Amino acid sequence: TLGALPTLRAAIDIACGAGRFTRPIAHHAGHTLGYDISSTLIADARDALRDEAHLSVQFKVAAIDDVPSLDPVTLVACMGVLSCLVHDGQYARALKKCASLVEQGGYLLLVDTLAENSEVTRAYRGGYVARYRRVDHYEQAILNAGFTIILRRTIARMSAESVNNLYLCSRQ
Repeated sequence: TLGALPTLRAAIDIACGAGRFTRPIAHHAGHTLGYDISSTLIADARDALRDEAHLSVQFKVAAIDDVPSLDPVTLVACMGVLSCLVHDGQYARALKKCASLVEQGGYLLLVDTLAENSEVTRAYRGGYVARYRRVDHYEQAILNAGFTIILRRTIARMSAESVNNLYLCSRQ
């Protein structure tokens, strides 16, 4: 997906975790920032980057709401994050934050687990809670945030009722 895009001037990976997706993004961008709320995961991301010192990547600790409003970038990635935002207000703020970070003509890359029929909220061991929004509601929220969906790909079928989708969106 990233190889089909023009060269990215700069990119941001929001909730990057240990940088699993940040590093591949950095191969296509002039400079990449990765943000995550976990200082432990940011330390892991920095350690993993040592083998790829040629990449221009910085990792910083910040929650989605606290990612600074920098100059807009060519690509913002938010991989597997929006389903973790259970409350509607937090979910809407995250999409608004993404929109504010993407330059005109830039891209938003999303991956999330979604419900095909009825929305589902699940609590997992360790206190993790996820809200799997309906595909149509998720896509409408993307459109409402000012993006156009240019690619939707099902990565995996999670169950008879849910899918893991990748979205590439543009901001006009």
